[in-house]
Amino acid sequence: MALRRLVLPLAGLLAPWAARLAAGRVGLVLLYHRVEGEPGDPSRELVPALGSAAFAAHVAHLRRHYRVVAAANLPRAAAAR
Repeated sequence: MALRRLVLPLAGLLAPWAARLAAGRVGLVLLYHRVEGEPGDPSRELVPALGSAAFAAHVAHLRRHYRVVAAANLPRAAAAR
């Protein structure tokens, strides 16, 4: 859990810089392994599920700050940049 508290904020800080530094037409892909109604238990699960409320908050944040596209539309969206 301590590692997660360290890594997630750091990843959030680095992602915008990585996007700005990347030259050309690129897209970043975000993958969630498990999303369920209730969050999983990190003390009992190697990859605990993300609760649906937290997932909705993540998606809302991404939509406010980035252009979100479906995976199937990523090549077309990157070409249009």
